Amino acid sequence: MKKITQKLLILLLLVFSGNALHSQCTSSNFDPLACGDFIQNTNTSNFTTESTPGNVPFATASDTYYLRSNTQNPWGSTTNQDAMNLAFGAGNWTEVFFETVNPAVLFASPTRFVFMEGSDTSANALNSFLIANLTTIENWVASGNHLLINAAPNEGGNINFGFGGSILIYPSFSSNVNVVDTNHPAFLGPNLPVSAAMSGGSYGHASISGTGFTDVLVDGSNPTIFPLRQKVWGNGLVMMGGMTTTNWHSPQPAAANWRANLLVSLGAFVCPSDITVSNDPGQCSAVVTYTLNETFPPETIPGFTSLGSNNGKSYYLSDAAFTPAAGFSDAIANGGFVATIQDAAKNAFINTQVNAVALGASVLIGFNDVAIEGTFVWQSGAPTTYTNWTVGEPNNFNGIEDYTELISNGLWNDQSSAFTARYVLEITGGFVQTAGLPSGSAFPVGTTTNTFDVTDTNGNTTTCSFDVTVEDN
Repeated sequence: MKKITQKLLILLLLVFSGNALHSQCTSSNFDPLACGDFIQNTNTSNFTTESTPGNVPFATASDTYYLRSNTQNPWGSTTNQDAMNLAFGAGNWTEVFFETVNPAVLFASPTRFVFMEGSDTSANALNSFLIANLTTIENWVASGNHLLINAAPNEGGNINFGFGGSILIYPSFSSNVNVVDTNHPAFLGPNLPVSAAMSGGSYGHASISGTGFTDVLVDGSNPTIFPLRQKVWGNGLVMMGGMTTTNWHSPQPAAANWRANLLVSLGAFVCPSDITVSNDPGQCSAVVTYTLNETFPPETIPGFTSLGSNNGKSYYLSDAAFTPAAGFSDAIANGGFVATIQDAAKNAFINTQVNAVALGASVLIGFNDVAIEGTFVWQSGAPTTYTNWTVGEPNNFNGIEDYTELISNGLWNDQSSAFTARYVLEITGGFVQTAGLPSGSAFPVGTTTNTFDVTDTNGNTTTCSFDVTVEDN
């Protein structure tokens, strides 16, 4: 008989398949609020959510940003900064400005979340910034990151928000708004109370027009006006709004809590929900397939082929060949290092993955003696605990071989600075399964707990657990 297959997709704030019963997420260095799940049951189209109070994991000053004009805070209010502090904690995010930020640096690794604000008399500055940088921003979101663009203008007109023809319509005022789905993570915490209905002198000055959206807020009087919407873009998520600052909103503190919770929902790691399936009659198990696809580090990087994750590191093979020096520089520009190999298991993993996508290829790894001849070190600075040289190597042939290639047979050879090859990029972050069964396994009748250690690009770690329950038919 045909076995039941459930597919689970883990993406920040995206949709999971299966029935949600319970999920948990614990950590040694924070209380993870964001182990609440945003789950769509594919049989009922109903959303169920669980939320655990605590501080959002993985928010740091190097990956979480508030971007605005340096001319003034909208309406002179610092409530957006207050919301960032409430969501991520003071010191765990960075404020930057349209007029001075380098977009190529901001919208690149390790940045994971940006709140972009263009309200009041900063709408024109936002518009100019988007015109100049929209492609860069769209590509950054598509690679697996999250963005909130918000503008309640007091100047100008409509603004092209991009992302498939999304338009901020101004003026389009809303005095009263309703939360469309009270199972949205922002409605469930961590900051409570919140309210399903909010108001203001003007809660919003603009609405969002376009296709492919999930509606988050709707005008209380006109169901065709949406002051807040979100959409999936590639591997990432963009939320777009026309909301004023929360000092204009009521009831309080519910309205301020809602704004902070929106930021949390975009900047957090979300632990998946439990999966419950039934086996076919006469079967002792059911095949369950889940894909771990979260966004730090990204699943895909332009110009690279993913090699997967191993022991808290994620690996990518460059599509282009580089000289060693150029490869070392390119790795740093992409938020990592040329690969470090500290044991036989890691050597075998990288060699196997490379051969799977480029059979027979030799690739550059990060071992080199550029600084001191004969003293090989890793570009990452990690200690040398393992080598796998071919017999007679390294031999520094002609006195010019300062770099190392991983040959397709898994052995190493030293190479010159003129050598060109694809290189293996290593980025801190990924999943390590410590309990349960791999995706695609036949899960037995009963409950199996799957546990993963999750590491972000800054080395922060959390533990995520979810149950797979197979009910006997």
